Amino acid sequence: MSPSTSAASKKGIRLSETLMKQGHIFRNWKSRHFTLDGVLLKYYELDSSGAPCLEDLKGVVTLQNCSVEAAPSAATDGRPFCFKIEPTSGKIFLIQASDEASRDRWITAVRTNSLIGSIGEEGSTAEMDGSLVKNMVRGDANVALGDFELLKVIGRGSYGKVMQVRRRDTSEVYAMKVLKKESVFARNNPKDLQHTITERAVLALVNQYQHPFVLGLQYAFHTPAKLYYVLDFCNGGDLYYLLSRCKKFREHHARFYAAETLTALQHLHTLGVLYRDLKPENILIHGDGHVKLTDFGLCKESATADTFCGTPVYLAPEIWLRKTYGFQVDWWSLGCILFEMVVGLPPFWGDNLRDVRAKVFQPPTFPLGMTSACQACIAGMLELDASKRLGSRNNGADIRAHPFFAPLDWEELLAKQVTPPYQTSSTADADLRNFHKAFTNQEAIDSLTAPQAALTQEQQAAFDGFTYDPTGGGGGGGSGTSRGSSTSPSKAPSVTPSQAPSQATSQTPSQTPSQTPSQTPSRAHSRAPSPPPSPPPTAAPMDIE
Repeated sequence: MSPSTSAASKKGIRLSETLMKQGHIFRNWKSRHFTLDGVLLKYYELDSSGAPCLEDLKGVVTLQNCSVEAAPSAATDGRPFCFKIEPTSGKIFLIQASDEASRDRWITAVRTNSLIGSIGEEGSTAEMDGSLVKNMVRGDANVALGDFELLKVIGRGSYGKVMQVRRRDTSEVYAMKVLKKESVFARNNPKDLQHTITERAVLALVNQYQHPFVLGLQYAFHTPAKLYYVLDFCNGGDLYYLLSRCKKFREHHARFYAAETLTALQHLHTLGVLYRDLKPENILIHGDGHVKLTDFGLCKESATADTFCGTPVYLAPEIWLRKTYGFQVDWWSLGCILFEMVVGLPPFWGDNLRDVRAKVFQPPTFPLGMTSACQACIAGMLELDASKRLGSRNNGADIRAHPFFAPLDWEELLAKQVTPPYQTSSTADADLRNFHKAFTNQEAIDSLTAPQAALTQEQQAAFDGFTYDPTGGGGGGGSGTSRGSSTSPSKAPSVTPSQAPSQATSQTPSQTPSQTPSQTPSRAHSRAPSPPPSPPPTAAPMDIE
C-alpha cells in the first residue's frame, strides 16, 4: 500500500502505511497498518481484504526520545528493508517496509517526531510541579511528588515504569509505579480505564482488609499527565527472578511459596476478588523472605467472569474455551506454578499459542523423582473439570488438607513463624541486588510527557476518585468502582476476545500495578538470570501477537 504523508509541523510528520511487524512472543511477522501521529506510532489489524481496521488498535509506541535505525538482515530473519525502533521503555520493535525508500522515509519521520516535547521544546511538560498534583495521603493533602526522592528504576513497561523512592521526611523506602494517562485512553477501549480503576480499588480494598502475604498500597495520587501508586517495597525481587537463579526448587521449598500464595488467594476470594493473573512475576519476595502477592490489574470484584485474559501458560481450560469461570481458575494457575517451581518450566510450555492450548487439555508429564504427594496435588489442581478441581471446595480448604501440605502448620505460616527457604543477604531497605541491572542502571527521573492537551476534561474527570487516604472514609474504592462492581479489564499481560494473551511480565498498563517490572527477563528453557537484549512479552500489554 502506498504511504500517505503530510508535511512536518510542530506536531511532527504524519505518515500512514501498511508494513510488516515482528511479534514479540513467537517472532512471527504479520501485516499491520501503521499511523504516525506526533509522538505516537499506532498499528492496527487488517481485515480479510487487507484494509486497515481502525477500530482494532493492536498497539501504541511512544516515540519520545526513542532511537531508530536500519536493521541488518541478520536480525530480521533475512528480511530486507527493515528498521528498528527502541523506545525509552527498552522494548525493541522490528518493522519491514516495502522498499528502501519507504524504510528511509519512516526512519526520518520517526526520528523527527521523537524530538517533539523534548526538554526545551515548546509544549514539553515537567511533572515535578507540586501545584499540579491532586493528592490526599494519610489525611495530608499537601503531600506531593516532590516529597519523594527518586532512587532507582526497578522496572519498565509500555505504560510507564516502577521506581524505588524514599519519602524525604520519614526516610521510608517505597516502590512508586508511574503510569501515563494517555496510555489508558490510547486504544479508545473503555475496558482499559476500567482496568486502571479496578487496580486502584482492589489495592485500597486489600489495605482495608490486610493480609501478611498481599502487597499494600501506601499512597495514590495523580498529575494532569500521570498516575502514581506508592507501594510497599520488597527488596527480595520476585519469585520468577529467584527461580531463574535457582533453576528449580526442592519440594519443601516449593511447598512454602505455594502455601503462602494459597493463603493470599484465599483472602482475595473471601473479599469477592477473582485474581486471574497468577504467575511467578506477580509473587514478590519481601526482605524477610515471605511472599507478597501483587499486580491487581486483571482482578475482578466478582465470583465469576467470562473475559478471555491472563498469561497463556497459566490459563485454565475454561478460559481457553471462553466459558464463564470462577475462583477455580486461580487454583489451576497455582498448580502450574507449583509444577514450575519443582520442575523448572511451566507444565504447558509450548512454542506458540496453538501448542500451549493443545497441551492444556492433556495430562501434564511429571518427571522422575517427583514424590507421589506432589504429583497428586498438582494433578488435582490441574483437573480439567473445574467442579472437580482441587481447591473448588470451601475456597481451597481441600488444598490445605492435601497430604503434600501435611508438614505445614498453617497458623504458624500465617504468623510468619515458618522460616523462609531464602532470605536476602542484606537487611537494608534500599538493597537492589535482587533486581536486574538492566533496570537499576537507568537514571531515576520523572520524565517529561507529551502536551497534556491530548486528554479531554471528561477523560481527566475519570480519575477524580483516584487519590487514596487510608485513614479517611474513602479508602475503599475509586472513581466509578465499588465492591461488587462488574468491571472486566483486558490489559497488560492479558488477552481479550480479540487478542491472544501474552506469555510471562506487565505490566499491564498495564502493564498494571505492581512493584514488579512489567518486563522481566524473557523465559528460556534454561532460566538464565541475566536479562535479554530485548524486553519480554509482558512489556507489551497491547502487542500480544
